[in-house]
Amino acid sequence: MKYAPKKVFIKENEIFIEITNEEHESRKATDEQYAKRWFIPLQGCLLEVDEQFYNEYYKEYERNRYLAALDRRNKLLSIDAFDSEDDNGTDFIVDEDQDVIQQVTDKLMIEKLRSVLPLLSDDERELIDAIYFRGCSERDYAREKGIYHNAVHKKKQRILEKLKNFLEN
Repeated sequence: MKYAPKKVFIKENEIFIEITNEEHESRKATDEQYAKRWFIPLQGCLLEVDEQFYNEYYKEYERNRYLAALDRRNKLLSIDAFDSEDDNGTDFIVDEDQDVIQQVTDKLMIEKLRSVLPLLSDDERELIDAIYFRGCSERDYAREKGIYHNAVHKKKQRILEKLKNFLEN
């Protein structure tokens, strides 16, 4: 125990008797039978228990310490840590997976983009298809077409600007 208990409760004749910590320490030092008794800390006091209860208590205590250490190591935080009288812990958590407004906006933008893609020339559509739909890099596309990388990059920038203008109008 990291501190001296305020009180010690020992069991004598099936009832608990309160003694001081000094008396407890003195009995432990002088009485071999007393030194073999089992005590657990309880609200700043020591309480005598039987060996089985003592073992179960410390087994659970060590398990809780282990789980707390695991939580710290894995940077887990209980939602209960955010609870207070005024707030519920769930009020602090944003559900990033279900942003309905963003999903609708994205779908509308994709539909609008599909409607303006046919306004591009065949070469421009081929470049956009290669880079954004087939996952081809600018360098690979330039190598495939036998042109400089810079030319592909500038062409892509012009096409993106053109698409932006189409989408804004």
